[in-house]
Amino acid sequence: MYLTETLRSIQNQSFKNYEVLCINDGSTDESLNILEKMAILDSRFRVFNKINEGTAVQSIIFALPLVTGRFFYYISQDDLLSEDLLEKMYERAKETNAEAVIPDMVFYTKGSEGSKLVGINGDRSVELSGTEAFLKSLDWEIHGFSLRKTALVNADEVTTRRFYLNANKVVFSEGLFFYRQDNPNALTKKITEKTFETIFAEIEITQICEKMELGKDVLWKMISKCLNVFQDQKWLIFDNQGNFSIQKQKYIKARLNHARNTVLFISFKRGLAQKALALIINQYFTKLKCTLKRMLENI
Repeated sequence: MYLTETLRSIQNQSFKNYEVLCINDGSTDESLNILEKMAILDSRFRVFNKINEGTAVQSIIFALPLVTGRFFYYISQDDLLSEDLLEKMYERAKETNAEAVIPDMVFYTKGSEGSKLVGINGDRSVELSGTEAFLKSLDWEIHGFSLRKTALVNADEVTTRRFYLNANKVVFSEGLFFYRQDNPNALTKKITEKTFETIFAEIEITQICEKMELGKDVLWKMISKCLNVFQDQKWLIFDNQGNFSIQKQKYIKARLNHARNTVLFISFKRGLAQKALALIINQYFTKLKCTLKRMLENI
């Protein structure tokens, strides 16, 4: 089971002075038993139960008031850590007094090498200002699985980027975070109503970029990203109609249309409407062509 492997990778850290807050969010399998057995064997592991709210974000929000350490690090139930990860990140945090330390990350699939993110183009010595880190996080040139000063931590993807924005210094370290890609039951792979809320996080980031006046190129990057998410999610609800009632489909579609209109309003205000409309038209016909091709192949 992925969870057992994950817990062992935490327990085997060369750095020993840490606690682990294990949040069981209404699991229906053996997860709670596994967590409780680990807590008995190792007092650094503490188990808390909460209702299932559908996203990891809610579990992080639940955990934050329970954190007692100076630094905070998040890991999902199926990801893995190299034995020296906490040690390398902590050493770098002390050395630089940075608010965030970003380790190397491997997109992990068992039995496969997996691509890797290392510093900035392989350079871990780079030190970023908060604004620089924020800009590089817009398309995840740098990832969000960073060691952070607890006092500045918030929960979701939007505030991950805000954390970088508000930081004075963001640095990189050795140590590997293995971001699992081959768990078919991962929350990120399940199609639920909350799947279609992703675009609103991207819109909030777009609004931050607009407010900060980071330039048309940055704003267009986010507008085009939002419109890509919109188009993907419109087709996703089409492909998964059987998972939702008619009423729920209408609600999701209305929310997505509202999101698109919000993005178009921003593009109109900033003189990017023509590009935005052209992108929407191109996206639609490209996706339609792919869908028709797929349907014909299945005849």
